[in-house]
Amino acid sequence: MDINKKTLVVQSNNLILARYNLSIEEQKIIKILISKIQKDDKDFKDYEFRVTELAEMLGMTYDNPYVVLRGITKRLITRGLEFRDTETKKLLQTAWLSSALYAEGEGTISLRFDPYIKPLLLELKTHFTMYELGQIMQFRGQYTIRFFEFRKSHIGRKKYEVEFTIEELWKILGLKNDEYKLFKDFKNYVIEPARLELLEKTGKSFSWETIKQGRGGKIVAVKFIFDKDDELDVVKYKKSHKKDSVKEAETIESKPSESANSRKQEDKKANLSYNEKSILEELMSFGMSDRKSRFILEEYNIEKIQEKIDMLKRKGDGVKNSPGFLILALDEDWKDEKLNMERQKQEESKKAGEREIRKNELKKFSEKFDKIKSNIILKKYSELEDDIKNNIKKHFIMTQTIPSLFDGGFDANNIFFREFLINKLESLVIGDFFKNEGMNLTDDDMKLWKEIRS
Repeated sequence: MDINKKTLVVQSNNLILARYNLSIEEQKIIKILISKIQKDDKDFKDYEFRVTELAEMLGMTYDNPYVVLRGITKRLITRGLEFRDTETKKLLQTAWLSSALYAEGEGTISLRFDPYIKPLLLELKTHFTMYELGQIMQFRGQYTIRFFEFRKSHIGRKKYEVEFTIEELWKILGLKNDEYKLFKDFKNYVIEPARLELLEKTGKSFSWETIKQGRGGKIVAVKFIFDKDDELDVVKYKKSHKKDSVKEAETIESKPSESANSRKQEDKKANLSYNEKSILEELMSFGMSDRKSRFILEEYNIEKIQEKIDMLKRKGDGVKNSPGFLILALDEDWKDEKLNMERQKQEESKKAGEREIRKNELKKFSEKFDKIKSNIILKKYSELEDDIKNNIKKHFIMTQTIPSLFDGGFDANNIFFREFLINKLESLVIGDFFKNEGMNLTDDDMKLWKEIRS
């Protein structure tokens, strides 16, 4: 029996909220089996597959897939499925499969559902959810399929929010009472991996928030808010904006032509800078719409957008939904440690180069300063008020051990006093010197200057 990713998986909403815990491979086998059920089937059949084809569909790379599959199907015969029917008030506890028959000489496997789950899969008229098999075969996370189905089931009934108590959520996901005692672990290993993979690979996901109770703020429930499907939004929009035929005709008549819209987009593009145009084109090359690309340009700075684009490029073919990846990466400001380290090294190298260039510039000014320093300082000294000059003289006299050093007076003719003034007033005249040279020194420049002068 061929496996076609386009076939539909149709199941009761009750099965989606049933209590069970299956590995990702176990879930995918169940979904493949469900996709083989025909609309008019009255009973389950034996569904036969080639082992190699089934293993390939599951993404198995083992040398001997028979052994691995035998382990998986054996668990599906014993794995528990629990469902409480609110109408009949009955609690169903059963296994998924009633049998698995391997014909090793022929390379085939035949699987059959347990008859007790017929009401959840056969002759469904209402309260069911369906989707293409290929949509879930791309997932790798154990809980992604469950949350994918939670979302599909609820938005199909126009319910975009659902609240589960912690106890209820644990039971639905088949978790043991002592699993994830810390909610942060449940968040990190269950909710967030599923949310991120859904957004990355389908472009549609959910947000969530905890509900707390009591003084200690104990988490008692989790509320999920599901992204709406574009198709549903369109239908809802059309219904809420229904017009009579005359108004519809007027709307169509007044709607801008495609060429007019094209010109409008070109006009907008013409107003963008070169860098913005490049980013816009790159965003659209990843399959993002023109409208969404422009929104991102308005919402985030170019450097941040480029950082996330580079991150996406590093991921390569591992990302199936590039627009979804970029939107989430920008919204949550994802960081690529390897890329950040490379950029940090580049930035440090660039700064070191700029620092060396600046240091060489300041060295030239230092040489020039040394040549004219004496004249600048003596001029500065001559402009000082008398009481400041007297204080400087007193300080000079106090620092001298040989009285004859100041016999030559307190002017440029006394080489000892001139040297004292240079040391005393150098820092005061540096600012004037650079001002005359038309330069403004930053704090980093001053550090470099001190380094050069030391």
